[in-house]
Amino acid sequence: MAMNLSDIQPRELRSFLSAAGEKFINPLIVLGVAESLTDEVAIQLVTLVGLSEKEAEGFVEALHFCDFVVERNSEWHFSSTIFKYLNDELGKLKELARKGHSLLFDISVNGDINLAGDTIPRYLLSDIGRAYHKSPLSPEQGLEFYANAASKSFSGSQWLIGRLAVDQQERGILPTEAIEPSFLRGMTLYREGQRRESEYFLQKVVDSTEIREEVAISCHIVGRLTARKPGKFNEAEELLRRSLSIGEEINHIHHQAQALHTLGQLIGKNRNRADEAEELLRRSLKLLEDLNDKNGQAQTQHTLGQLIGKSRNRADEAEELLRRSLKIGEKLRNKNHQAQVLFSLGKLVWEKDAEEGKNFLLRSITINKSIGNQWAVRMVERELNKRITE
Repeated sequence: MAMNLSDIQPRELRSFLSAAGEKFINPLIVLGVAESLTDEVAIQLVTLVGLSEKEAEGFVEALHFCDFVVERNSEWHFSSTIFKYLNDELGKLKELARKGHSLLFDISVNGDINLAGDTIPRYLLSDIGRAYHKSPLSPEQGLEFYANAASKSFSGSQWLIGRLAVDQQERGILPTEAIEPSFLRGMTLYREGQRRESEYFLQKVVDSTEIREEVAISCHIVGRLTARKPGKFNEAEELLRRSLSIGEEINHIHHQAQALHTLGQLIGKNRNRADEAEELLRRSLKLLEDLNDKNGQAQTQHTLGQLIGKSRNRADEAEELLRRSLKIGEKLRNKNHQAQVLFSLGKLVWEKDAEEGKNFLLRSITINKSIGNQWAVRMVERELNKRITE
């Protein structure tokens, strides 16, 4: 169904289509299915609506002279205002949208990866393309692609897939109760250090009653963030225990170890619950040893050493844990971890051997300087100066 030119609201589109003619309205709208385009893919899309190959080539070439087209190496995309408008109009043309997404999903599955960024947009030959273009055709299968993307390590492209997933959910393409969009967006923001924004999305996952890894992870992260807020100790503990419970139910051993560690850290803040905190941390350490997770072992040994070190009669035991943690950190060449443990060791052994304690703190300062952690340098220097002047 073609639209009248008067229906086109953005001024720049109205000007372009006044010159091109009504015949090119739907060819323009179908291009709204793609997050970004190459000329080759754009030509394939516009031929879906009846343009000859010659007409399609001329039409795509003309678009490059428009202000609302943004060039990006061999790829290009519409300005955000135009992209939104085309998507809104595409939502009224269900069959056209289906054809466009079907074509792009087929390319995302069968396209040659060597052509990514050349004749095929990079996003299309990734989890992003498969999830984004399958969702309008089959929301259930689209969510599976989004879930698969969420299970992978963080990459620079996940900010895009999270944004697109949330956008599709807001436009009614994905079910409102689906947790994948909020989880993807929340995790991306969390890894970028935008904690307040990430908590908004991850809280939506926490509100789900599903027993899934995404919910366990979200409870863990929101629990950690909640623990930093005054008067929220009990709420944080509840979230962390729920995270642990889900981890146990889905038999995710590594998640259990992480949740036990965080829960032990939280409860260890209460001196009256030190025994309970120690038990949680030892359970975490045992699981990490079974998994042969050296980095996790080092972190938990550090936390356990700090906790036990609060009892003066267990200083030797705490020191042994911290030295073991430091040794692993050195083997892994994790300088940040080394600096943290050296700081803890320096404070712990100072009363027994001030010279050794001083050396530990000086080593911590040196390492923090080498990695550019000026905040930590100032913190350790304050501790050192305080000890020297006492």
